[in-house]
This record gives sequence, C-alpha cells and structure tokens, in this order.
Amino acid sequence: MQLNWLISKIDSDTPTGATIVAFDNNELVGSLTMSLSEPAGFVRSLFVAEAARGRGVGRRLLSRALQICHAGGRTGLALSVKDSNTAAQQLYKSFDFVPHAVGNEGYTKYIHVFR
Repeated sequence: MQLNWLISKIDSDTPTGATIVAFDNNELVGSLTMSLSEPAGFVRSLFVAEAARGRGVGRRLLSRALQICHAGGRTGLALSVKDSNTAAQQLYKSFDFVPHAVGNEGYTKYIHVFR
C-alpha cells in the first residue's frame, strides 16, 4: 500500500489543510482530509473503502496526519466521531486521543495533544 498526500495552502508559507490518500495497486482505498488553520489540526473526514477495512489503512492515514500536524508545529489533532462508531473510537483511543467534548447529534469530539 502506498500513501500520498496533497497540502493546500493560502500562500507558500501558510498551509491551511492537507489531504492524505492511500492507494493499493493504483486503487484508492482511503483518504483523510484535515484543516491546519487552527493551533490544533482538525480531521474533517476519514474514509476507508469497505473492501480495505481491517487492513490498517485508517491507522496509516491517521499516523501520517499526526506526523504532518506535529512537524507543522500544531498543538495536537482533533476530530469528531459518531457515538455509535465504536471501531473508529477504538482506533482513535489507540493513538491516545481522549474524549474532549460532546458534540451535536450523537457525536463526541476527541483530541490528541502533543507532549
């Protein structure tokens, strides 16, 4: 599996977001899009194709997102997850994300703070 990423910027010095994509044999199997405009990054979406689930795609995407945030001087990385999505919650907790706030309509915000 190969990971590629695109970083969007307002100007050459200010990254505002990043999209990380995962390919397996030239087939898109996952993506993660995040905002980098705040002190902590924020995951806007994390998608893994159904056929690729359980193969570590989400783990690799999230790991790369954390690396990008840390290297860019962010304080951490935050995200929201649906309360019923226990598989995603387990993934985030394995990266030391902790519940931070209860969101709207059955979502909880999690955050990973760099030490």
